[in-house]
Amino acid sequence: MSAATAAKPMDLPLMDMEIHSVSDIKRSYSLIIKGMKTRKTPVFVMNRNTPEAVLMTYPFYKEVIVDLRNSIRSLLKEIENMEDTALYAQAESRLKSENLEWLTYDEFAQGHEKTEDNPYEQLSDEELFD
Repeated sequence: MSAATAAKPMDLPLMDMEIHSVSDIKRSYSLIIKGMKTRKTPVFVMNRNTPEAVLMTYPFYKEVIVDLRNSIRSLLKEIENMEDTALYAQAESRLKSENLEWLTYDEFAQGHEKTEDNPYEQLSDEELFD
């Protein structure tokens, strides 16, 4: 493992990781895995100066990735509940307004009569789905 391949990346998202080439991984796999377990950080794998992969231990994956995903799901449910509460409050406010005019369905339908004829209205179910 050379000092150049173990250098810190300049601008990696979320975390600083140790960088190794694919050749380093092939030569020193078990040593790199032991180092990951000790440091509890993933390893960034480069192939010809291009990001190829990220290696991480299972406990790190479970702690960071799985727990983060569960936290995101929990936050999304909480946001959805907050939006529902706001919508219910808005609906309740509208229902309590004094400008309401309650209509039966027939009264509503009178103002919203069909303007176009349905060309399939005269057909039976057998004719429609045959």
